[in-house]
Amino acid sequence: MIGEPLWIEEKKVFEYPEVTVEVVSILKLIRAVQSLSSLELLCSNGLFIDMCTIYRCVADCVSEIHFLLEKYPEKSHLVEKYIANFSQTTIDQNLNSKTEPILSKKVHSAEARLLSKYKNHNQVLETIRLIYKGFSGYVHSNYSDIMQVYGGSKDDLTFNLGGVPSDSQKLDHFQLVDQAVISVRHVIAFMADTFGQHELYSEIRLYI
Repeated sequence: MIGEPLWIEEKKVFEYPEVTVEVVSILKLIRAVQSLSSLELLCSNGLFIDMCTIYRCVADCVSEIHFLLEKYPEKSHLVEKYIANFSQTTIDQNLNSKTEPILSKKVHSAEARLLSKYKNHNQVLETIRLIYKGFSGYVHSNYSDIMQVYGGSKDDLTFNLGGVPSDSQKLDHFQLVDQAVISVRHVIAFMADTFGQHELYSEIRLYI
């Protein structure tokens, strides 16, 4: 749908010549999909702080895709502003962005409106915000989230810097990995339906 990016010789990077809502939403999906492999590797090695940080990134990407495509092909002024801000995060402009990012509550409200076709709006919004707030501690390295990696046998308590070895904790955290996979599959189906990619939509529906 969005073609290939172009090589920008003076920057030594690839970029899209035009940053559209399609480009932004598909790039957000790429970020989410790529992170699924990271989640599995980190969880397998008991690196729960980093795993949960990336889980929040995946959840954010899914929320932002819903926000961007809520009324597609129409674009609200907030979507236009989001795209403008995103387009200014190129390698040469990232520290000099002239637009303010969209508040997370605006993104979450749009996502909740979209998903409220299936469940109560307030319940959906509360779930979205709980995930966002619940995992923000890992992003900001909060006290309780750092202390999660301390433990071990009675005579060998330590901060498990190389990863928590507990198999039971790994199994518990793999439920988050599974949830991330499910949410990404659902957003792929949503995007395929929104963009009229009927073959992809039918294919991904088999895995939901």
